[in-house]
Parts: sequence; C-alpha cells; structure tokens
Amino acid sequence: MLLYSILLPILLISFDPPPTESPVVQNLRYILLHDGKQIGQVKARKVTQGNEVTYETETSMTIRVVLNQDIDNSTFATFQNGIMISSRSKSFFNNKLHHTCTTQWKGRYYEIVRDNNKSTLGRQVNYCGAMLYFKEPIGVSLAYSELAGLDNKINKIGDHIYTLTDSKSKKKNKYWYRGGILEKAYINHTLLDVEVRRAY
Repeated sequence: MLLYSILLPILLISFDPPPTESPVVQNLRYILLHDGKQIGQVKARKVTQGNEVTYETETSMTIRVVLNQDIDNSTFATFQNGIMISSRSKSFFNNKLHHTCTTQWKGRYYEIVRDNNKSTLGRQVNYCGAMLYFKEPIGVSLAYSELAGLDNKINKIGDHIYTLTDSKSKKKNKYWYRGGILEKAYINHTLLDVEVRRAY
C-alpha cells in the first residue's frame, strides 16, 4: 500500500499533458471610405499558436448605386509552418449568399471549390489576401485570393508601397505599410473606388 501511495503521484505527474503555448492574438480594424465618407469597416484578426497561424477578416460595406447595396464578406485561412493548409471565404450581397470558395491543401496541390466549380493549384501558398493587413509583402510576388481562388501579382513601387493586380479584372490596388502593418490602401472595387484606412 505504501508503494502504491508513492507510485501514484509519480504516475500522475508523468502522464500530465505538456503545457500548451498560449495563443498570441492580434486585432486590427480599418474604416472604408468613398469620397471622404465612411461606408464600412474591416475587422482583421491573427492568432498564432506554436507553428500554426490563422487569419480571419470580416468586411462590411454599404454603397449607394441607385439603391443602397450591402456587401459583406468573411475569410478564414490557416497556415502551418508558413504554408497555407486551408481557407474558406464567403461573400454576401444584400444579405444573400453571393460567392463561396474553399481551398484545401492535399499534400501536393490545392483543391479549390468556388461556387461548386472545382480547380487545382500546384504551388504552395505562403501569402494570401488576409495577410495583407498584418504582414508587409517584402519579397512577395504572388498573393492568393481566398475568395477568387486565384493568384494576384504584387509589385513593390516605392518604400513600403505596393500594388496588387487583380488577375481577372487587371485592376490595380495600392497598399502602404508602416512598421510592417497595413496603414492604408486604395481599392478599385467593381462598383466604386474605396479607401481603406487603419483605425487607431
């Protein structure tokens, strides 16, 4: 009985799970403007835990083209050891589902399903659209669009200034960075031009 009483605490200590690393959470918020008037906002979150990093963005915008039009989209992307493992993105137009896109790493390629249309991508993704808020694209030439399921080209045009060219529309968006974080951007949206400005 004495031996049992000695061994039991040792066994309990031996089989305790190792302490998990606390996640590091970073939140950013941006306001969206058109002609100097606020029309929406972006909330972005980055969570780092060990070798896994997740990015989440939520965008809401109301524009007036004859009538008010509500545009919302959400994106969630997961990276492990610097490689995107999966992403999912949804867009809504006037509260109705407009587009969906999921991307899943299959070991040698990504399987992309956009609005039930399947395609593949044969390269590893190390940088995606949600990262534009948190990480200046130094040395990056391609950014994967989680909603379109396509690569967009990035070019550096000045000190901490970049353009991103939409692979479908060929429109260019412009991004400015401060301390590695997105400070502002000009987006050539399908319906109107939008300024993205960091909110402090």
